[in-house]
Amino acid sequence: NAGIDGTGQVVGIGDTGLDELSCFFRNTDSSKVARSSYKNPTYDNTKRKVIQYISYCDDTDTEEGHGTHVSGTVAGQLIGTDTTYESDNGHASGAKIAFFDMEYSSHPERGINYPDPFDETVLTPAYTAGARLHSNSWGSGYNFYDDSVLSIDSFSTTNTDFLALFAASND
Repeated sequence: NAGIDGTGQVVGIGDTGLDELSCFFRNTDSSKVARSSYKNPTYDNTKRKVIQYISYCDDTDTEEGHGTHVSGTVAGQLIGTDTTYESDNGHASGAKIAFFDMEYSSHPERGINYPDPFDETVLTPAYTAGARLHSNSWGSGYNFYDDSVLSIDSFSTTNTDFLALFAASND
């Protein structure tokens, strides 16, 4: 109601993959953002929605589309004249997405995969692309403080304008 829709913001998302050709992410020319690696990340602010796609596992979503679903919930914005699903726009529909693909679509049983250390390989590329929030809608069944958690805390302490969000668990 206040007109706040995420315009001018970038949200980092790490998940199973993202279908850029969905009506909630597609560019008007149906192009995709260039795929890059965490070792040499790129981004393109001229794209309508997805400005970065780190292809760590592959560059597609799983059949169930968890990453596409999560990205839509965060920042999806319908394109085109069909307004049937316009009420399904994301909470920050004006925001852009820096995406990190963390699951092999052909082997979803392997689960979420990311390179260590998490801060350097996942958070830093998104931060460089402009993200100040990073959504990780996946969890783990364990509850202890390890090197990955330490690296996230360290990144957050160094970059006080940044917040990494994680699901409590998927177990």
